[in-house]
Amino acid sequence: MTIICPKCRHVRPKHATNPEWQCPACGVCYAKVRDGQPVDVRRSERHPATESEWGIPWGRLILLAVLGWGAWNGYHRLHNSPDRPVAAELSPAAIAALAKTVEPGEVVMYSTTECVYCAQAKAWLSRYGFAFTECNMSISRQCEREFLSYSATGTPFLLVRGHQMKDGFGSDEFLGLLQRNDAGQLQN
Repeated sequence: MTIICPKCRHVRPKHATNPEWQCPACGVCYAKVRDGQPVDVRRSERHPATESEWGIPWGRLILLAVLGWGAWNGYHRLHNSPDRPVAAELSPAAIAALAKTVEPGEVVMYSTTECVYCAQAKAWLSRYGFAFTECNMSISRQCEREFLSYSATGTPFLLVRGHQMKDGFGSDEFLGLLQRNDAGQLQN
């Protein structure tokens, strides 16, 4: 006797390995699907979910385009960014030599007395001999007014030869700004 699945209209082969009560194609229990229940086979047979009428897999194309854009954007951010890792490329002697090129007043750090990150930034700058001016907002109202005039939101906030480091102190960004400035690439 030939058994036809009421859901997917699959004809059960004689040598099917699954139980007799189950459709080998869709896995439904024959007894649970009523004979009179309408079956919508148009979606699965005529119109696959991933392709249009012309056979173009739009979902995959969009995913591929997004991944390609992300790879291109990531590559260019890494290779053209002043934030790329510079400290790892420079020896301590090279960093100290770069520190000698910094004149007093070219680096201004806005800080507060209780700021832990400010203390770490000061220690790093002092360790390599960078000349910098500290403007402590806990002590000076003038420093606080200047800080607010830059629309800064957190400390430490540094001005490196006129360029604002708004995201706090990062040695890679700091050294990158100094190197670009020495090469004449950064315009104030």
